[in-house]
Amino acid sequence: LTLQPALDRPEDLRRYMRRHRVRQGWTFLTGRPAEVDLLRRRLGFYNLDPAADADLKQHTGMLRIGHDARDRWSMVPATASTRQLVDAIMAYL
Repeated sequence: LTLQPALDRPEDLRRYMRRHRVRQGWTFLTGRPAEVDLLRRRLGFYNLDPAADADLKQHTGMLRIGHDARDRWSMVPATASTRQLVDAIMAYL
């Protein structure tokens, strides 16, 4: 989910995916700024401090992990090691 929808248009995201050979199964999202912000907040990707939330340099890539049927959700930094990611995913199976 982009934090800069005015810069990351659908064609830009497609080009990025081709350039980086993104495999099937990944979804890159953009949209109108207000809709992107609403989705970001509903998914829990925001900082309670408005000043920190507005600073794009304060945002890190995060992966949302969850079990919908159990309504259990967590986040893991996208830079986590493979072992950390596997452990986080396995905790929800």
